[in-house]
Amino acid sequence: NLMNAIMGSGILGLAYVMANTGVFGFSFLLLTVALLASYSVHLLLSMCIQTAYLGP
Repeated sequence: NLMNAIMGSGILGLAYVMANTGVFGFSFLLLTVALLASYSVHLLLSMCIQTAYLGP
């Protein structure tokens, strides 16, 4: 339930951000956040491989 609330408020906030920054600013911010999220997942997975963590 907590994850649904976080995702829902984030998606509702996207329209507000787009209204304030414009299409190009919004696209730039969205792409930047997506790249940062992808890089953080890459770092997490590479650390799991290095430490041989297989999960719970």
